[in-house]
Amino acid sequence: MASSEEKKVPLNEAVRSASEAMNRHDDDIRSLQKNVTSLQTQLQTSLDKLDKRLANDLRTLRHEIATIRQSLVQEGSQANTSTPATDDVSEQPTHQPFTFTTSDDARAALIPSAPNTIIVPPISSFPTFSGKPTDRPRQFLLRVGKYTRTVNKWSTTTLLKGISQFLKDSALEWYCQLHVTNTLPTDWEQFVTRFLAQFHSPIRIAQQEHEWDECKQTENETINEFVVRLRSIWFEQKPDEIKSDFIKHLFCKMRPDMLTLMNATRSASLDFMRYSVFREIHF
Repeated sequence: MASSEEKKVPLNEAVRSASEAMNRHDDDIRSLQKNVTSLQTQLQTSLDKLDKRLANDLRTLRHEIATIRQSLVQEGSQANTSTPATDDVSEQPTHQPFTFTTSDDARAALIPSAPNTIIVPPISSFPTFSGKPTDRPRQFLLRVGKYTRTVNKWSTTTLLKGISQFLKDSALEWYCQLHVTNTLPTDWEQFVTRFLAQFHSPIRIAQQEHEWDECKQTENETINEFVVRLRSIWFEQKPDEIKSDFIKHLFCKMRPDMLTLMNATRSASLDFMRYSVFREIHF
């Protein structure tokens, strides 16, 4: 009995021990809260600095692109101003539509043009790409390549460096992000691959498939107009096909009365088909 009584702890001492333990726990909790708050503050500060740096880099890049674009426009204006008045200057679109030519026109086309003839496309004909679902990425790449080779005599290496001049809206934003993250393509082929992967969206693919399925020559549409329209869709939808494949598609999608009018076979060339229609209509 005496041993059991010696192990008993007075009530006031037990209360004091419990109170001290709770105080220690409170101190530990407050210390942890201070550490967490400090870490949160440091993390938020780092994120704010990173956001500011990225925003500054984007502003700087946009300013540089705008400067380059303005310089290009000024150089084009100076080139137009410095062209002699005696030169034969004509404006032509980047892509010429298919047209029927008579024998006189064909002979005239064989005559060499004057050496001083200069063809200066208008500034408004600059090919641009915005990145919208309705844009045609393959057509843009083809047009910008032809345009820069014809007007600026650019190589693909130079075109890769100046491609941002032809991008707008979300496409330009995508290019700026590549620049900021130092992940720009190193050659033109790599840029084409990444560009198509970014903007050849499933929505656009579905739209192209629908356009291709529904692409038929209408009642009031000439063969020239239909060839241009069909080829534009064919280039996007069937990039690996060749000209003979296009002719087969043309046979299937043109009006039946056109085939009867031409009296053509499936082995006929595109030039022969166009000439046959021209002959039947005009003679």
